[in-house]
Amino acid sequence: IALVMIFAAVATILLVLGGDEEPNANPSAPGGAGPNGTFSAQFGAPTQPNGQPFQNSSGGSETWVITSACEDGNGKCVASATKVDGALTTPPALVLDEVDGRWEAVNAKEGKCGDGASTEIWESMSLQSQPDGSLEGEFIVRSTDPGCASNRPVTFTRTGDPQDGVSVIDPATL
Repeated sequence: IALVMIFAAVATILLVLGGDEEPNANPSAPGGAGPNGTFSAQFGAPTQPNGQPFQNSSGGSETWVITSACEDGNGKCVASATKVDGALTTPPALVLDEVDGRWEAVNAKEGKCGDGASTEIWESMSLQSQPDGSLEGEFIVRSTDPGCASNRPVTFTRTGDPQDGVSVIDPATL
């Protein structure tokens, strides 16, 4: 499982940074056409990787501020996101790359699962833009400790302009 997550992270980076990929399937998207604003993220109840539900687990919500930028002419887009509140995901900030029409983010950290020993944990988020401006997808957690693995459906719904006072990295600098 660890090798699969590492391979996925490397493949995502290579796709974004590589210069030989085919042109964007949506060349009419203007620069900055990605997600921008404050978003309410609604997470569904987690399931095990085999689809079986965890007992006594529920979903929850977080608030994120997202800004995006697209390079003119080549369709490469990137977004940066800062978590304002909530505790379902561990990173306080994410970088999302648009790959084949989906917004992809990967985070790695050292952590513990329950009362277990310290282990490396990978979190990934894969989101698809919707016609109404929301983002729908999945939040996936994997680790060398099988007790850390879970899948959660997630929907980011835009609630307004970026909140004042929230520091978000300018995606044009990434």
